[in-house]
Amino acid sequence: MTATISEIARLAEVSEQTVARVVAHSPLVSDDIHARVRHAMAETGFAPQRLPRAATTRRNPLVALVYSGDVTPLVREAEAGAGDALKATAHSLCLRPLDDNPRTLLKSFGEFLETLRPAAVILTPPLSADDRLAGLAWEHGCACLRLGTNALPADDPDWLALPEREAARDAVRWLAERGHRRIGLIPGYDPCGEREAGYEAALAELGLDVGVSLIADCEESFASALDAALLLLEISPPPTAVIAGSGTIAAAVLRAASIHKIAVPLQLTILSLDDEAISRSLTPPIARMRRPCREAVREAVSRAIRAGCAVHTEMQSAVIIEPEE
Repeated sequence: MTATISEIARLAEVSEQTVARVVAHSPLVSDDIHARVRHAMAETGFAPQRLPRAATTRRNPLVALVYSGDVTPLVREAEAGAGDALKATAHSLCLRPLDDNPRTLLKSFGEFLETLRPAAVILTPPLSADDRLAGLAWEHGCACLRLGTNALPADDPDWLALPEREAARDAVRWLAERGHRRIGLIPGYDPCGEREAGYEAALAELGLDVGVSLIADCEESFASALDAALLLLEISPPPTAVIAGSGTIAAAVLRAASIHKIAVPLQLTILSLDDEAISRSLTPPIARMRRPCREAVREAVSRAIRAGCAVHTEMQSAVIIEPEE
């Protein structure tokens, strides 16, 4: 028989409200109490679902997409998915940049929640890794969807895991099946290093060349990506394939290949880890990875709006699209 929240509270010697706050990652729970409640859950096999929150002020029909720093391809995909979900509803979508200064982060987010009272918030990396922000959303009575890589916990309905490690691994395998032995990587935005980890694991698994010279870091801008691509293609021997973390990076690799007089795709294969418009418009065409982030966010937001809380959503497998002849 499945344990109840009352039993978990009794075993952990806390109130039922505290158990609910632990499940929701509330910042009002200490690390010690959090550990006690989680231990009681593990011992009883308790599978936490989103628990009812205390009564709160009326929510506005608003979904906030919260991010810090630059607008990354992930933020754009999340914006498109959330926009799709809200088309047939009375809800509106707003983008909310948030200063990630640790001294003001919680205060500014709390003031935003208090002022606009959104029905739901979508936290993007690296903000999604901060349990305190998800806890504040819960305390204010709004649903919270947290986008994160598979390095982060995915056993809570708040989480929509983005399998960056698997994407990089599958990209390496796809290129290796086509005879490539020297495969470079320009990961782009990779806050948890998941793309690099998947790339290195796949190379080791296949017995291919592994070295720091085959990895070039850059910011999410064409100029930065071009500098990285030029350096990557200067090594000896140069890579015969490059995995680009975004369409902008793929465009930069294509430009760097032209500068180095390397023919694409005859001498160099480029594979973009996204299927953005820029990736589809490059000439000559390049390989692309279609990952249904937009669809997953659309489904998660639709379900959250209907249920009034986050509901666990699975990300479907990615598909690699070969360049057209």
